Amino acid sequence: MTPDWTCGTSLTSNTVHLVFQCDGNLVLYRNSDGHAMWAAGSDDGSTGFANHIDRVNFHSDGTIHLWHLGTFPKDECTINAGAAAPFGHMSVQDDGNLVVYTDGGHAVWSSNTYNNMQGILHACPI
Repeated sequence: MTPDWTCGTSLTSNTVHLVFQCDGNLVLYRNSDGHAMWAAGSDDGSTGFANHIDRVNFHSDGTIHLWHLGTFPKDECTINAGAAAPFGHMSVQDDGNLVVYTDGGHAVWSSNTYNNMQGILHACPI
C-alpha cells in the first residue's frame, strides 16, 4: 500500500510526473515541457472546495482520497470512486498515463493521458 502523500510528494516516470502541490491540487505533468496533462481540480481556487486539501490518501481498497485535515478532518474527494482495487496500486507510466491497478494487474481507472493525450480536469464530487 502507498503511504499518504503530503505537500510536495511526487512520483515520476520517464515521460510524466505526478505531484501533490502545496495548493492542494494533484497534477500530472509532462516532463519534456512541464505541461499539465491532468489535474484533480482540488487547488485552493477551485469552485466548491471550502477546505484546503492537506493530504492524498491511498486507501486499502485502492481508491485515492483527497483530505482536509483541519479541526474537523474531511474526505473532500475520491479520485477513482466506483473503481476500487483492493490491495492494488497506482502507477505513473512511461506512456503518460496515470493508472490504478488491482492486485492482479487489471486496470480499473486511468487519467486517459496515454500517448501524450491531453486528459481532462477531474471533477471531484463535492
